[in-house]
Amino acid sequence: MLFTKMLMSLLLSTSLASVDASNDKLAGRSSAGAGTETVKMDRSVADKPKKDPRRRRATPAPTPPPPTPEPTPEVGNRDCSEKSVQDVCICDHSRLFSFGSYQCSKCKDKFKWGYGCDLECSKDRCPYGCDMSGNCNVPSTCTQNDRAEDPMRGVTNEHGECQSCQGDWHGLWCTKKCPKNCGESSEGVCSRGGKCYVCKSGYYGRQCEQQCPENCPDCVFDDNLVRAPDGESFLPAGTCPEQCEVDNHGLRCDQPCPGNCAKTTNVGLFVKRKQAKIPSCKKEDGKCFACQDFKFWGETCENDCSKGCEDDQCNKADGLCKGDCKNSFFWRQM
Repeated sequence: MLFTKMLMSLLLSTSLASVDASNDKLAGRSSAGAGTETVKMDRSVADKPKKDPRRRRATPAPTPPPPTPEPTPEVGNRDCSEKSVQDVCICDHSRLFSFGSYQCSKCKDKFKWGYGCDLECSKDRCPYGCDMSGNCNVPSTCTQNDRAEDPMRGVTNEHGECQSCQGDWHGLWCTKKCPKNCGESSEGVCSRGGKCYVCKSGYYGRQCEQQCPENCPDCVFDDNLVRAPDGESFLPAGTCPEQCEVDNHGLRCDQPCPGNCAKTTNVGLFVKRKQAKIPSCKKEDGKCFACQDFKFWGETCENDCSKGCEDDQCNKADGLCKGDCKNSFFWRQM
C-alpha cells in the first residue's frame, strides 16, 4: 500500500515537472519576441532623444569685454624716467626692452642741447636753435643746392645756413617771402638776397615795387639790360622798350604825337577801333611819319602847304606841291 502511494506521488511529480517545462519553453519564446521588440523600440528611441521637461536650454554666458588698454601718453607729454630732467627735457625716446621708460630726446629750450639739455646753443650761429646733437635747426623751406660743383649732404652749409631755398623764399635761413610782384624765371622767383629776376606785367625794379607807364605795361625791368636803338646806350629802367602802342611818343610813351601827323587806326577783323591808334610819330623824338592829308610839311608837320598847290597838298620834306599849281599860281625857286 505504501509502495503504491509512493509510485503515484512520483508519477504526479514527473507530470507536473513536464508541464512546468512546457510552460517555461513557451514563456521563453514569448520573452525572446518581446525582447526583440524592446530592442527595436530602444533603437528608435535612441535615434530621437527624449526631452526632459525638467531640463531647460542652457543660456551661453556673456563674453566679458576685452580689457581696456592703458592710455599711451601723447608725444611730448610723456614722463621722463629720470625725474631730474623732467623740467628741461621732452622725453619721447623709448629705451630698448623697457616699455614705458622714456629718455630725454629734445630740449624744451631750443637754445640748449645734449643729454640733460645743459649745453649752450649759439644764437648767432643758430638763430633757430639746435637739435639734441648741437646741429642748427633749419626751417622746412631749406633745400640742398644741386648746382654746386661738389654738393654737400643735407640742406645746410658748414656755417649752418641753408644751401638754397624752396620756391618763393629767400634769406640765409629761407624764412622771408620774395616780393609779391616778382615773376617766374629760369633762375627762380628771387635771389637769396630778395631781389627779383623779372617782374610780373605792369611792374619794374629789383623789388618790382614800381609801376610801369600806363601805355607800356611790359617796361624795362632794370638799368643796363636793354639796349637803346642806337645800339650803344641802354634804356633806363621803367621805360618802354618797343614802339608805343598808342598815339604817343617818348621813353615812357606819355607824350602825344603832334596833331598834324597823319592819324591812322588799327583795323580789326570786323571792326575799326578808333581808340587804338597806331603811333603817328617816332617814339624817340616825336617826328611825324607823314602829315595829315598831305596838307602840312616839316618834321613835325608844323607848316601848312601853299594855297597855290593843287588840292593844297605838298611834300612833307620840303613843302613843294605834290602836283601842279593852281591857275594864276606858279612855282618860284626859293
